[in-house]
Amino acid sequence: MKKRIKLFGISCFLLLTGYASIQSAWSEATLKVPVYNVKWKVCNVLNPYNISQRTCLQNKEVLLVWADKITPQDVKLVKKRSFISGVQNYLFVRSKGCINNYPGSEDFYYTDVVFQMGDIRKESTLPKPVVTIAPSQLPNREAVIEVARAFRLARSPKLQVGTTGKCLSLSQWTKFRKNQGMD
Repeated sequence: MKKRIKLFGISCFLLLTGYASIQSAWSEATLKVPVYNVKWKVCNVLNPYNISQRTCLQNKEVLLVWADKITPQDVKLVKKRSFISGVQNYLFVRSKGCINNYPGSEDFYYTDVVFQMGDIRKESTLPKPVVTIAPSQLPNREAVIEVARAFRLARSPKLQVGTTGKCLSLSQWTKFRKNQGMD
């Protein structure tokens, strides 16, 4: 039992010092492209816990993207139809890329979220989703720490970005879906 406690203590120490070294090493760095946390809320979608009800969903985890600026108009919903999963909408945010990749030089639409809308046979009667976003630019120090954390996590096979597991632009995502036989 004492060995387990000691091993746990050493693990915690290494974890904490690793985080501390990231914080101290990166605290003076300056990012060339700002980092935004995008909070989103989508209404008129199916409740994932009770599909007979409509609800509003919002992100519980942070959605961090590279961008010079993000406005509420920088959101696009793309509708896809499937006889298996029904009508779905995918949320794309205009940015320079996902936080776990280096920022691109051009703005594209990157996806992170999918919403179930309903049965494909009732598509014409489904309500339109209503999307609101609240982007906020992170202060430089916080952004640098989040970028370092994202790049560290990017090496983990557990990290999933978006619905494909990759950070894809809208055109790349469309091509990916076509190649996978989804469209």
